[in-house]
Amino acid sequence: MELVGERWALLTVRDLVLGSKRYTELRAGLPKIPPSILPARLNELEKSGVVRRRVRPDLDASVVHELTEYGSELDHVLHDTMTLHAMVDGALKVTEGRLPDADLVIHADRGRVLLDVIGGQTSAAEAVRTGRIAIDGRLAGLELFARLFRITAAPSPQEGILVH
Repeated sequence: MELVGERWALLTVRDLVLGSKRYTELRAGLPKIPPSILPARLNELEKSGVVRRRVRPDLDASVVHELTEYGSELDHVLHDTMTLHAMVDGALKVTEGRLPDADLVIHADRGRVLLDVIGGQTSAAEAVRTGRIAIDGRLAGLELFARLFRITAAPSPQEGILVH
C-alpha cells in the first residue's frame, strides 16, 4: 500500500493492468480525478518503478503509460483483493481504528516494516519477535496477509522515456 496507497493510485494501476494508455485515455477512465492529481500519481508510480512512459512510434510518437514488469505484479494484488472481497461477501474492511471483532489487527511502526514483511525482506515472525510489528490475533494471520499481498523489490528507476 506504500506504493499504491495514495488516493487514485490504485485505480490508475487498475486501468493500466489492461494495457498501455495515453494520458487522455487514463483521464477519460477516471472522470472524477482532479486535474492536478493524475500527473502527480503517474510521477509517483514512475519513481517507484511501477509505471513507465514509452514513446509509441505506431501511434504517431505518442507517449503512453504502462506498467513495468514490477508494476504488473500488482495485478495479483488487485485480483486477491477482489477475491477476498467476494469471499467475505462485502464484509472485508481494512481500516484504522478500534476493531474489537477483527481476526487480525496489525500495529506497525511508521517505518517500512510492513512493506518489508510483504516484500519478503523480513519475516512476519521476525517483525513480531523484534517488536517492529505487534498484532492482535494469530501470527498465522499476519503470515497469510503477507503471502496474499506479496510484492517483490522495486527495480531501480530508469531515467527518461523509453523508446521502442
